[in-house]
Amino acid sequence: MRWASTLREAALDVQSGTTKATMLGCVLFAAVLVLGLAEIGTMSQLLTAADVYRRAGGATLVYIAPQQIDGPACDRLTTIPGIDAAGAMRPSTENERLLALPSSSVPTFEASPGFSGFVALDTPRPHRGVLVSAALAEALELDASDKLPLMSGTVEVGAVFTSAEDGRRPGLGYALIAPTAAIGPFDECWIDTWPQSQSSTDALRTVLLPGAGATDASPPRLAQLNSTLGAHFDGAARYAERLSRFAPLVGIVIAAAIGFVATRTRRIELASARHAGVPVGSQVLQLVCETLCWAVGAAVMAVSAILLLLEIAPQEGLGVVAGIAIRPAVVAVPAVLCGVIGGVALTKEEQLFRYFKER
Repeated sequence: MRWASTLREAALDVQSGTTKATMLGCVLFAAVLVLGLAEIGTMSQLLTAADVYRRAGGATLVYIAPQQIDGPACDRLTTIPGIDAAGAMRPSTENERLLALPSSSVPTFEASPGFSGFVALDTPRPHRGVLVSAALAEALELDASDKLPLMSGTVEVGAVFTSAEDGRRPGLGYALIAPTAAIGPFDECWIDTWPQSQSSTDALRTVLLPGAGATDASPPRLAQLNSTLGAHFDGAARYAERLSRFAPLVGIVIAAAIGFVATRTRRIELASARHAGVPVGSQVLQLVCETLCWAVGAAVMAVSAILLLLEIAPQEGLGVVAGIAIRPAVVAVPAVLCGVIGGVALTKEEQLFRYFKER
Protein backbone atom coordinates (compact mmCIF):
# COMPACT_ATOMS: atom_id res chain seq x y z
CA MET A 1 0.00 0.00 0.00
CA ARG A 2 2.91 2.35 -0.70
CA TRP A 3 0.70 4.44 -2.95
CA ALA A 4 -1.73 5.03 -0.07
CA SER A 5 1.10 6.32 2.10
CA THR A 6 2.22 8.57 -0.74
CA LEU A 7 -1.24 10.04 -1.15
CA ARG A 8 -1.53 10.56 2.60
CA GLU A 9 1.81 12.35 2.64
CA ALA A 10 0.66 14.56 -0.24
CA ALA A 11 -2.52 15.48 1.63
CA LEU A 12 -0.52 16.34 4.76
CA ASP A 13 1.87 18.55 2.77
CA VAL A 14 -1.04 20.47 1.24
CA GLN A 15 -2.76 20.83 4.61
CA SER A 16 0.38 21.95 6.46
CA GLY A 17 1.33 24.51 3.83
CA THR A 18 4.50 22.76 2.70
CA THR A 19 3.15 22.69 -0.84
CA LYS A 20 2.42 26.45 -0.79
CA ALA A 21 -0.74 25.59 -2.70
CA THR A 22 -2.49 28.92 -2.12
CA MET A 23 0.42 31.03 -3.32
CA LEU A 24 1.19 28.87 -6.34
CA GLY A 25 -2.48 28.60 -7.26
CA CYS A 26 -2.88 32.38 -7.15
CA VAL A 27 0.20 32.89 -9.33
CA LEU A 28 -1.02 30.39 -11.92
CA PHE A 29 -4.56 31.79 -11.80
CA ALA A 30 -3.31 35.33 -12.41
CA ALA A 31 -1.04 34.25 -15.26
CA VAL A 32 -3.62 32.30 -17.25
CA LEU A 33 -6.35 34.85 -16.54
CA VAL A 34 -4.21 37.66 -17.97
CA LEU A 35 -3.49 35.56 -21.06
CA GLY A 36 -7.17 34.78 -21.48
CA LEU A 37 -8.08 38.45 -21.11
CA ALA A 38 -5.47 39.30 -23.74
CA GLU A 39 -7.26 37.00 -26.18
CA ILE A 40 -10.62 38.53 -25.26
CA GLY A 41 -9.24 42.03 -25.78
CA THR A 42 -7.79 41.14 -29.16
CA MET A 43 -10.97 39.42 -30.33
CA SER A 44 -13.04 42.33 -29.05
CA GLN A 45 -11.00 44.72 -31.19
CA LEU A 46 -11.43 42.42 -34.18
CA LEU A 47 -15.20 42.18 -33.68
CA THR A 48 -15.42 45.96 -33.26
CA ALA A 49 -13.51 46.49 -36.50
CA ALA A 50 -15.84 44.08 -38.30
CA ASP A 51 -18.89 45.85 -36.89
CA VAL A 52 -17.54 49.26 -37.97
CA TYR A 53 -16.91 47.87 -41.45
CA ARG A 54 -20.44 46.51 -41.76
CA ARG A 55 -22.15 49.58 -40.29
CA ALA A 56 -20.20 51.86 -42.61
CA GLY A 57 -21.49 49.92 -45.62
CA GLY A 58 -18.35 48.03 -46.58
CA ALA A 59 -20.25 44.72 -46.70
CA THR A 60 -23.23 46.20 -48.53
CA LEU A 61 -23.00 45.58 -52.26
CA VAL A 62 -25.04 47.50 -54.80
CA TYR A 63 -25.59 45.97 -58.24
CA ILE A 64 -26.38 48.86 -60.54
CA ALA A 65 -28.26 48.19 -63.76
CA PRO A 66 -30.78 50.94 -64.57
CA GLN A 67 -34.16 49.54 -65.58
CA GLN A 68 -32.75 46.01 -65.66
CA ILE A 69 -33.22 44.66 -62.10
CA ASP A 70 -35.89 42.08 -61.30
CA GLY A 71 -37.27 43.14 -57.89
CA PRO A 72 -38.66 39.75 -56.72
CA ALA A 73 -35.45 38.00 -57.80
CA CYS A 74 -33.43 40.49 -55.77
CA ASP A 75 -35.62 39.97 -52.69
CA ARG A 76 -35.17 36.20 -52.96
CA LEU A 77 -31.39 36.48 -52.57
CA THR A 78 -31.83 36.31 -48.78
CA THR A 79 -32.42 32.57 -49.21
CA ILE A 80 -28.74 32.20 -50.12
CA PRO A 81 -26.45 31.49 -47.12
CA GLY A 82 -24.27 34.50 -46.33
CA ILE A 83 -26.75 37.10 -47.63
CA ASP A 84 -28.50 38.64 -44.63
CA ALA A 85 -30.52 41.33 -46.40
CA ALA A 86 -31.53 42.07 -49.97
CA GLY A 87 -33.80 44.46 -51.80
CA ALA A 88 -34.20 46.43 -54.99
CA MET A 89 -34.42 50.21 -55.31
CA ARG A 90 -35.14 52.87 -57.91
CA PRO A 91 -35.71 56.64 -57.83
CA SER A 92 -39.35 57.63 -57.61
CA THR A 93 -40.82 59.26 -60.66
CA GLU A 94 -41.75 62.21 -58.46
CA ASN A 95 -40.20 63.38 -55.20
CA GLU A 96 -42.54 63.76 -52.26
CA ARG A 97 -43.32 67.18 -50.76
CA LEU A 98 -43.87 67.74 -47.08
CA LEU A 99 -47.20 69.25 -46.12
CA ALA A 100 -45.37 71.59 -43.75
CA LEU A 101 -42.94 72.70 -46.47
CA PRO A 102 -44.78 72.32 -49.78
CA SER A 103 -42.23 74.41 -51.64
CA SER A 104 -39.37 71.97 -51.05
CA SER A 105 -39.24 68.36 -52.19
CA VAL A 106 -37.61 65.40 -50.47
CA PRO A 107 -35.58 62.94 -52.56
CA THR A 108 -37.76 59.86 -52.73
CA PHE A 109 -36.89 56.29 -53.68
CA GLU A 110 -39.04 53.25 -54.23
CA ALA A 111 -37.94 49.92 -52.78
CA SER A 112 -39.06 46.35 -53.28
CA PRO A 113 -41.06 44.71 -50.45
CA GLY A 114 -38.00 42.84 -49.19
CA PHE A 115 -35.84 45.94 -48.75
CA SER A 116 -35.08 45.83 -44.99
CA GLY A 117 -32.54 44.75 -42.41
CA PHE A 118 -29.45 46.41 -43.88
CA VAL A 119 -26.79 46.86 -41.19
CA ALA A 120 -25.38 49.93 -42.94
CA LEU A 121 -28.80 51.59 -42.58
CA ASP A 122 -29.02 50.57 -38.89
CA THR A 123 -31.10 47.45 -39.66
CA PRO A 124 -34.44 49.15 -40.45
CA ARG A 125 -37.40 46.79 -40.76
CA PRO A 126 -40.34 48.91 -41.92
CA HIS A 127 -43.02 46.18 -42.08
CA ARG A 128 -45.35 48.90 -43.27
CA GLY A 129 -44.91 52.59 -43.99
CA VAL A 130 -41.98 54.51 -45.39
CA LEU A 131 -38.32 54.56 -44.40
CA VAL A 132 -37.22 58.01 -43.26
CA SER A 133 -33.57 59.05 -43.04
CA ALA A 134 -32.30 59.96 -39.58
CA ALA A 135 -31.56 63.56 -40.61
CA LEU A 136 -35.08 64.07 -41.94
CA ALA A 137 -36.64 62.34 -38.93
CA GLU A 138 -34.67 64.57 -36.57
CA ALA A 139 -35.68 67.70 -38.42
CA LEU A 140 -39.35 66.71 -38.29
CA GLU A 141 -39.13 65.09 -34.82
CA LEU A 142 -40.37 61.78 -36.18
CA ASP A 143 -40.00 58.23 -34.93
CA ALA A 144 -41.18 54.84 -36.08
CA SER A 145 -45.01 54.52 -36.19
CA ASP A 146 -45.46 58.30 -36.35
CA LYS A 147 -47.54 59.89 -39.08
CA LEU A 148 -45.82 61.89 -41.82
CA PRO A 149 -48.09 64.41 -43.61
CA LEU A 150 -47.21 64.72 -47.29
CA MET A 151 -48.80 66.68 -50.10
CA SER A 152 -49.88 63.34 -51.58
CA GLY A 153 -51.38 62.17 -48.29
CA THR A 154 -50.42 61.05 -44.79
CA VAL A 155 -48.16 58.00 -44.49
CA GLU A 156 -46.84 56.04 -41.54
CA VAL A 157 -43.16 56.03 -40.68
CA GLY A 158 -42.19 52.37 -40.85
CA ALA A 159 -38.62 52.87 -39.62
CA VAL A 160 -35.82 55.41 -39.40
CA PHE A 161 -32.58 54.58 -41.19
CA THR A 162 -29.12 56.10 -40.89
CA SER A 163 -26.94 57.27 -43.74
CA ALA A 164 -23.89 58.95 -42.28
CA GLU A 165 -21.35 60.95 -44.25
CA ASP A 166 -18.55 58.45 -43.66
CA GLY A 167 -17.53 57.78 -47.23
CA ARG A 168 -20.66 55.99 -48.39
CA ARG A 169 -22.36 57.02 -51.61
CA PRO A 170 -24.42 60.19 -51.22
CA GLY A 171 -28.12 60.64 -51.85
CA LEU A 172 -29.81 59.01 -48.86
CA GLY A 173 -28.80 61.43 -46.12
CA TYR A 174 -32.07 63.40 -46.38
CA ALA A 175 -34.52 61.14 -48.15
CA LEU A 176 -37.56 58.89 -48.09
CA ILE A 177 -37.64 55.25 -49.17
CA ALA A 178 -41.14 54.06 -49.94
CA PRO A 179 -41.82 50.32 -50.21
CA THR A 180 -43.71 49.52 -53.34
CA ALA A 181 -45.03 46.49 -55.15
CA ALA A 182 -42.29 44.71 -57.06
CA ILE A 183 -43.76 45.71 -60.39
CA GLY A 184 -41.60 46.95 -63.20
CA PRO A 185 -37.83 47.10 -63.43
CA PHE A 186 -35.62 48.52 -60.71
CA ASP A 187 -32.26 50.28 -61.01
CA GLU A 188 -30.31 48.69 -58.17
CA CYS A 189 -30.16 45.50 -56.14
CA TRP A 190 -28.68 45.80 -52.64
CA ILE A 191 -27.37 42.93 -50.53
CA ASP A 192 -25.78 42.66 -47.12
CA THR A 193 -23.26 39.82 -47.31
CA TRP A 194 -21.50 38.44 -44.24
CA PRO A 195 -19.13 36.80 -44.24
CA GLN A 196 -18.08 38.15 -47.60
CA SER A 197 -17.78 35.55 -50.33
CA GLN A 198 -17.50 35.36 -54.08
CA SER A 199 -20.59 33.18 -54.27
CA SER A 200 -22.71 35.97 -52.77
CA THR A 201 -21.32 38.42 -55.30
CA ASP A 202 -21.94 36.02 -58.19
CA ALA A 203 -25.57 35.63 -57.08
CA LEU A 204 -26.23 39.24 -58.01
CA ARG A 205 -25.94 38.37 -61.68
CA THR A 206 -29.14 36.34 -61.38
CA VAL A 207 -31.32 39.39 -60.65
CA LEU A 208 -31.19 40.83 -64.18
CA LEU A 209 -34.39 40.78 -66.17
CA PRO A 210 -34.44 38.50 -69.23
CA GLY A 211 -32.57 40.17 -72.06
CA ALA A 212 -30.94 42.73 -69.78
CA GLY A 213 -27.29 43.46 -70.40
CA ALA A 214 -27.54 42.39 -74.02
CA THR A 215 -26.42 45.84 -75.15
CA ASP A 216 -23.56 48.01 -74.03
CA ALA A 217 -25.79 51.04 -73.39
CA SER A 218 -25.85 50.62 -69.60
CA PRO A 219 -23.79 47.60 -68.63
CA PRO A 220 -24.40 46.37 -65.07
CA ARG A 221 -21.74 47.26 -62.55
CA LEU A 222 -21.04 46.29 -58.97
CA ALA A 223 -20.20 48.80 -56.26
CA GLN A 224 -19.90 48.97 -52.50
CA LEU A 225 -22.15 51.27 -50.57
CA ASN A 226 -18.91 52.49 -48.95
CA SER A 227 -15.58 51.61 -50.53
CA THR A 228 -13.37 53.70 -48.24
CA LEU A 229 -12.70 50.77 -45.87
CA GLY A 230 -11.51 48.38 -48.58
CA ALA A 231 -13.14 45.87 -50.86
CA HIS A 232 -12.91 43.08 -48.28
CA PHE A 233 -12.63 42.90 -44.51
CA ASP A 234 -9.44 40.93 -43.81
CA GLY A 235 -10.78 39.34 -40.65
CA ALA A 236 -9.17 35.96 -41.28
CA ALA A 237 -5.75 37.53 -41.81
CA ARG A 238 -6.07 39.72 -38.73
CA TYR A 239 -7.09 36.71 -36.67
CA ALA A 240 -4.19 34.62 -37.94
CA GLU A 241 -1.68 37.42 -37.31
CA ARG A 242 -2.92 38.58 -33.90
CA LEU A 243 -0.21 38.81 -31.26
CA SER A 244 -2.32 37.03 -28.67
CA ARG A 245 -2.27 33.85 -30.73
CA PHE A 246 0.82 32.93 -28.73
CA ALA A 247 -1.14 33.03 -25.45
CA PRO A 248 -1.43 29.22 -25.13
CA LEU A 249 2.31 28.82 -25.80
CA VAL A 250 3.15 31.52 -23.27
CA GLY A 251 0.78 29.81 -20.83
CA ILE A 252 2.63 26.52 -21.29
CA VAL A 253 6.00 28.16 -20.64
CA ILE A 254 4.79 30.07 -17.56
CA ALA A 255 2.97 27.08 -16.08
CA ALA A 256 5.91 24.76 -16.65
CA ALA A 257 8.22 27.33 -15.05
CA ILE A 258 5.92 27.64 -12.02
CA GLY A 259 5.85 23.86 -11.59
CA PHE A 260 9.61 23.57 -12.02
CA VAL A 261 10.45 26.38 -9.60
CA ALA A 262 7.95 25.10 -7.05
CA THR A 263 9.68 21.70 -7.13
CA ARG A 264 13.24 23.03 -7.10
CA THR A 265 12.54 25.06 -3.97
CA ARG A 266 11.97 21.70 -2.23
CA ARG A 267 15.08 20.04 -3.60
CA ILE A 268 16.60 19.52 -0.13
CA GLU A 269 13.43 17.81 1.06
CA LEU A 270 13.32 15.61 -2.05
CA ALA A 271 17.01 14.72 -1.98
CA SER A 272 16.83 13.90 1.74
CA ALA A 273 13.79 11.68 1.25
CA ARG A 274 15.51 9.93 -1.60
CA HIS A 275 18.60 9.40 0.60
CA ALA A 276 16.25 7.81 3.15
CA GLY A 277 15.04 5.34 0.56
CA VAL A 278 11.96 6.99 -0.96
CA PRO A 279 11.83 5.97 -4.64
CA VAL A 280 11.63 8.58 -7.39
CA GLY A 281 8.28 7.22 -8.58
CA SER A 282 6.69 7.83 -5.18
CA GLN A 283 8.03 11.37 -5.15
CA VAL A 284 6.62 12.03 -8.60
CA LEU A 285 3.22 10.66 -7.58
CA GLN A 286 3.23 12.70 -4.38
CA LEU A 287 4.14 15.98 -6.06
CA VAL A 288 1.75 15.40 -8.95
CA CYS A 289 -1.08 14.92 -6.47
CA GLU A 290 -0.06 18.03 -4.55
CA THR A 291 0.22 20.04 -7.75
CA LEU A 292 -3.17 18.92 -9.04
CA CYS A 293 -4.76 20.37 -5.91
CA TRP A 294 -3.75 23.94 -6.73
CA ALA A 295 -3.25 23.77 -10.51
CA VAL A 296 -6.70 22.37 -11.30
CA GLY A 297 -8.28 24.79 -8.86
CA ALA A 298 -6.49 27.74 -10.45
CA ALA A 299 -7.46 26.63 -13.97
CA VAL A 300 -11.11 26.10 -13.03
CA MET A 301 -11.27 29.52 -11.38
CA ALA A 302 -9.67 31.18 -14.41
CA VAL A 303 -12.04 29.45 -16.84
CA SER A 304 -15.01 30.40 -14.67
CA ALA A 305 -13.90 34.03 -14.50
CA ILE A 306 -13.42 34.19 -18.28
CA LEU A 307 -16.78 32.58 -19.03
CA LEU A 308 -18.52 34.89 -16.56
CA LEU A 309 -16.89 37.91 -18.17
CA LEU A 310 -17.98 36.77 -21.62
CA GLU A 311 -21.50 36.15 -20.33
CA ILE A 312 -21.91 39.68 -19.00
CA ALA A 313 -19.93 41.36 -21.78
CA PRO A 314 -22.10 43.92 -23.59
CA GLN A 315 -20.43 43.34 -26.96
CA GLU A 316 -22.50 41.11 -29.21
CA GLY A 317 -20.72 38.06 -30.57
CA LEU A 318 -17.95 38.05 -27.97
CA GLY A 319 -19.27 34.82 -26.46
CA VAL A 320 -18.06 32.83 -29.46
CA VAL A 321 -14.43 33.38 -28.44
CA ALA A 322 -14.81 31.40 -25.20
CA GLY A 323 -13.00 28.39 -26.63
CA ILE A 324 -10.08 30.62 -27.63
CA ALA A 325 -9.89 32.56 -24.37
CA ILE A 326 -9.80 29.52 -22.07
CA ARG A 327 -7.02 27.69 -23.93
CA PRO A 328 -4.20 29.13 -21.78
CA ALA A 329 -5.97 27.84 -18.66
CA VAL A 330 -6.61 24.42 -20.19
CA VAL A 331 -3.02 23.84 -21.30
CA ALA A 332 -1.63 25.17 -18.02
CA VAL A 333 -2.47 22.06 -15.99
CA PRO A 334 -0.50 19.52 -18.06
CA ALA A 335 2.27 22.08 -18.49
CA VAL A 336 2.69 22.66 -14.78
CA LEU A 337 2.76 18.89 -14.21
CA CYS A 338 5.55 18.59 -16.78
CA GLY A 339 7.45 21.28 -14.91
CA VAL A 340 7.01 19.41 -11.64
CA ILE A 341 8.15 16.12 -13.12
CA GLY A 342 11.14 17.86 -14.68
CA GLY A 343 12.03 19.38 -11.32
CA VAL A 344 11.89 15.98 -9.63
CA ALA A 345 13.97 14.39 -12.37
CA LEU A 346 16.70 17.03 -12.03
CA THR A 347 16.88 16.68 -8.27
CA LYS A 348 19.80 14.32 -7.46
CA GLU A 349 20.43 12.52 -4.22
CA GLU A 350 24.19 12.91 -4.62
CA GLN A 351 23.76 16.70 -4.75
CA LEU A 352 22.24 16.83 -1.27
CA PHE A 353 25.32 18.40 0.33
CA ARG A 354 25.49 21.08 -2.38
CA TYR A 355 21.82 21.85 -1.89
CA PHE A 356 22.50 22.47 1.78
CA LYS A 357 25.37 24.83 0.93
CA GLU A 358 23.19 26.76 -1.54
CA ARG A 359 20.35 27.14 0.93
